[in-house]
Amino acid sequence: LGPVIGRGAFASVRLAQDPTDGRAFAVKLINYRNAKSQGIDAKKINNEVLLHKYCSETKHSNIIAFYGAGENHLWKWMAIEYAGGGDLFDKIQPDVGVDENISQLYFHQLVSAIGFLHTKGVAHRDVKPENIFLDANGNLKLGDFGLAYLFKYKDRTKKSKDPVGSPPYVAPEVIKGPYDPTRSDIWSCGIVLIVLLTGCTPWDEPVSKDPDFQRFLSFNGRPDGYNPWSRIPFEAFSLLYGLIKLNPSERLTIEEIFQHPWLRRPNSLLNPDGTCADPVQLAMKMVQGLSLDLNSEPTSNATNGFATSEFHSSQPVFAPEFEDEDLPNIQDPVLFLSQPETYNNSPANILPDDATDAEFLSSLPSNIQFTHTIPQTMSQAARTFQDICPSLTFTRFYTAAPMDQLVPRLRSILHRLNIVLPLDDGKRNFVCLKIRTTDRRRCGLAGDIRCTTIQNSNLTEVHFVKYKGDPVEWRAFFRTIVMSCKDLV
Repeated sequence: LGPVIGRGAFASVRLAQDPTDGRAFAVKLINYRNAKSQGIDAKKINNEVLLHKYCSETKHSNIIAFYGAGENHLWKWMAIEYAGGGDLFDKIQPDVGVDENISQLYFHQLVSAIGFLHTKGVAHRDVKPENIFLDANGNLKLGDFGLAYLFKYKDRTKKSKDPVGSPPYVAPEVIKGPYDPTRSDIWSCGIVLIVLLTGCTPWDEPVSKDPDFQRFLSFNGRPDGYNPWSRIPFEAFSLLYGLIKLNPSERLTIEEIFQHPWLRRPNSLLNPDGTCADPVQLAMKMVQGLSLDLNSEPTSNATNGFATSEFHSSQPVFAPEFEDEDLPNIQDPVLFLSQPETYNNSPANILPDDATDAEFLSSLPSNIQFTHTIPQTMSQAARTFQDICPSLTFTRFYTAAPMDQLVPRLRSILHRLNIVLPLDDGKRNFVCLKIRTTDRRRCGLAGDIRCTTIQNSNLTEVHFVKYKGDPVEWRAFFRTIVMSCKDLV
């Protein structure tokens, strides 16, 4: 087992490696004790395993593959496909979104994944950025079957009664129940499309007391002329209108979505079979869209919408972090691998002897967001999506400021955001600031800010590692911090 690449209230995801050939996969470890404290019993955990396995019996290119599972008295674990391209929404600029062709590519792949699940009689029920990843070629992968629901079995269909999902992405009928989970999946896909095109969600949650949703209702579900709707291209807006109909029965079906003119428009990034046609060009476009202007003035609102008091009532609070010393020794023979990625997820924390700080920085894809230029050596050498967009997240910056100057500055900024930090941060060459807050939509957000001294260098890496929450909101949080200490970047 390798490093943690994701963590929630009762589960963590670790990168793992097949020692015989170096190929990588991911292992999701569910802690029974912590799951029980969150109201998740063994039956629900087994439901996730069984439905993910069932949906992987026939391989679909846009769904995280399931390889095997096992358990002991403390843990349940699943071996699943490693998404070598990282989080899709880590590469989307908050409040901006991505190029229309990129939006079309990823929406096409998302709907393809959801449509496949529905043909298997399974609804996902948790379509949101946190569960959307990329493979090494930049293709979308839908994961996390923790809330998946078998709505059809042997020609018998049933509705769902559970009010589950993330408030900004959930359909309004889910809160009231019972509901058709396939129709609520379509609504959630529509909200994801809005985020792709604009970089933000349209409301906190789809209830009448939410002012943004109330405004949506006042336009009879067809808003126009105000943000974010005014930034959506006309044809895409026409599609959205059919996805987020207030009456679930009036929403477009999967077949109707694929027949819509916006999804049938020519796209140089999209192959006829739905895969990415030019991974390198796609990666370059996405990285260029992440530019942060360090010469601009920070927003007059110092917190930029981030403030913490209590978690939103519909969100689970974070359970105490569980210890990893009892991790299982996973040598289960049911595990098998088919993906080509190799284990290579270590950040560069040692400067090569023959490299300067400037040469080191210019070699890092994450630094393009500050220089706004892709080095010619990088673009000419790129052969895959990962060469420009590696799995390592872009929520990081480098600074020449010494640790005793950097850490107090970060603490001061976080204090202004009402984020309470423990007193003991770490050691001289490594400091970890643990973040527990809420995002701009009042949903839970958690992770670390890890400050690591680069050996043989005057630089320190400041890496924002998300464990829980919306990747777009985590990047917005990163941007807020960066713009508040831009003189150190």
